[in-house]
Amino acid sequence: MRAFRKALDFPLIQDGLRHTAATFHFAYYGDAAETAALVGEGLGDEVALITDGRFSGATHGLMVGHVAPEAARGGPIAAVRDGDVIEVDVDARELRLLLSDDEIAARLADVVVPPARYTKGVFARYAAGVSSASEGAVLL
Repeated sequence: MRAFRKALDFPLIQDGLRHTAATFHFAYYGDAAETAALVGEGLGDEVALITDGRFSGATHGLMVGHVAPEAARGGPIAAVRDGDVIEVDVDARELRLLLSDDEIAARLADVVVPPARYTKGVFARYAAGVSSASEGAVLL
């Protein structure tokens, strides 16, 4: 498992390196193009992707998106680090970070949420007031 926080953090893809049977985890993405990056590098059949981001179009292979609650909302996806194991139960529609509840809580306590990309205007208002995607991403 490789854990990434922003698109430019994944040199494995950009440098053309191949890590078969790898899982890539992206947090704090929102709408992102990480699936297209993986598929574009020919890794769609070789790796899995788990993200709180949204995607469409280039999805191919094991891609788990729209994970909620999102990292920016304190969801457990924010606690994932390199080397962690995430169990994917497709039938139950569940992800399990295979750590103790105490370890997840300790990691989440140390999480620093990245600053908002927009500080004024309609995007700032939306980011500050939108509900989780699991609740419809409705502006409250």
